[in-house]
Amino acid sequence: MQRRKQLEILEEILSVCRTSSSRTRIMYKVNLNFHRVTEYIKFLLELGLIEEKSFGNIKTYQITKRGEELLSKLQEVKEFLKTEKDKEMLI
Repeated sequence: MQRRKQLEILEEILSVCRTSSSRTRIMYKVNLNFHRVTEYIKFLLELGLIEEKSFGNIKTYQITKRGEELLSKLQEVKEFLKTEKDKEMLI
């Protein structure tokens, strides 16, 4: 089984955060342990790619406009690389 790259994990977390998500939901959807998901959330918050909202004791995370822009670019690169790989197979 191949390990995921950091950018793939960031893309997955940003995708999950398109809808307001708790740390636990992100953890299960992206298949990371609590410690790792906490590190990624902190990193994304510092870059302004997600924002934290509190509802009583519950914290949720939502993608920001800047995060949406990055997610879109990551998906474009992924699609470009896939297309290039497909072209190589035809040669």
